[in-house]
Amino acid sequence: MLTVHGLVSSVHQWTFFTPYYAAHRPVVSWEYRGHGGQRAPHDLAAISVAQFADDAGAVWRATGLAPAVVVGLSFGVQVALEIWRRHPGAVRALVLICGTPGHLLDRVSSAQALRSAVTALLRSLSRQRGLATRMLGLLRGKEGQAGFRGRPLETPCRSWAAPGMLEGRRV
Repeated sequence: MLTVHGLVSSVHQWTFFTPYYAAHRPVVSWEYRGHGGQRAPHDLAAISVAQFADDAGAVWRATGLAPAVVVGLSFGVQVALEIWRRHPGAVRALVLICGTPGHLLDRVSSAQALRSAVTALLRSLSRQRGLATRMLGLLRGKEGQAGFRGRPLETPCRSWAAPGMLEGRRV
């Protein structure tokens, strides 16, 4: 199983899920770039659903395991669907929990003015480095406090295999 967390969260969303399922099957958790105490990417192009999906594909390939049951929660549903679209050979099944496909604002209104206003607001906030850094700091938490402990995988983003999952495997 490959877990895909929400946007303003981290692998701590899976604190209760992971131990239960890891007793029965491999479970891999990973962080989006800039989440879980990681530094925010300098290249803003690295922050996209497509890039997160490619990171997830790299994480799963690093395990050497058969295709995954991808479990997405909240914003993770969008990323899980993109993993399936971009890396179909890596996905055995999808479990989509409390999320929506496509752009979130499309569920509120189809008005282009709303999307433009929200996008402009977010861009404006992102230019205010001090404010953005403090806000993201609250969301990311401190290094090492992600709430999940396991074996680190060598991938482009921080990722873990549940303890004992990959015994005898080189990843």
